[in-house]
Amino acid sequence: MREPCVVSFWKGLGSMFDCLPAYASSTALCVNDTVYGLKGAENKFGAALNKARITGPGANCPECYANGCTPTETDNVVAQYESQFDSFMPAFFCEIAGANPAEQKCELNTAKPVAKYYATRNKCYYRCLVDARSGGDTTTCLPPATDPDTIVCLNAASAKAARQIEKYCNATLYPDSPPDCGGPYPSGAIWAHLIDLVVDAYIPQIYCASPSGAFLD
Repeated sequence: MREPCVVSFWKGLGSMFDCLPAYASSTALCVNDTVYGLKGAENKFGAALNKARITGPGANCPECYANGCTPTETDNVVAQYESQFDSFMPAFFCEIAGANPAEQKCELNTAKPVAKYYATRNKCYYRCLVDARSGGDTTTCLPPATDPDTIVCLNAASAKAARQIEKYCNATLYPDSPPDCGGPYPSGAIWAHLIDLVVDAYIPQIYCASPSGAFLD
């Protein structure tokens, strides 16, 4: 697996500006493959959206999608998500140049569980909506969720992410961490809360027609 851009920089390879929006060098190609148009994260995400909504077997564009499902709208959705993700990068890696080993470890081990928590929080909602399709109340699944199992899922995932972040961003265990960024580096709980805000804002938009098979099949 290719090592993170910041790790390469800390090893003396490349520029730190390759690692931050708007990216450059191999990182830019990893985000958006302008050579083959296939291998970048944006390319793969856009292709998956088009398959689900336009070109794939059983593709079905929900009527509640205000701007419809066209290749142009897919590009807009990809850009929207990219902008959201990119806003986190300078915060994760607020100190790149001059970061000591403990600070580097803290920053790297913040980005990983935050990304994992983003996916897990989405899964908590998805599972609830799948179950509700069998005759339950989908409104209990949508933020702020009132379905008991979903609440347990969300709270457990949030607590786990916070613990994983705090493991290495702990001044008691690692005196030279967290990084010096002109202010307190966010705690694990704060990072988890920021992801809560991002995911919960998207869920009603994505599942606006639940429990339609367009989302849950």
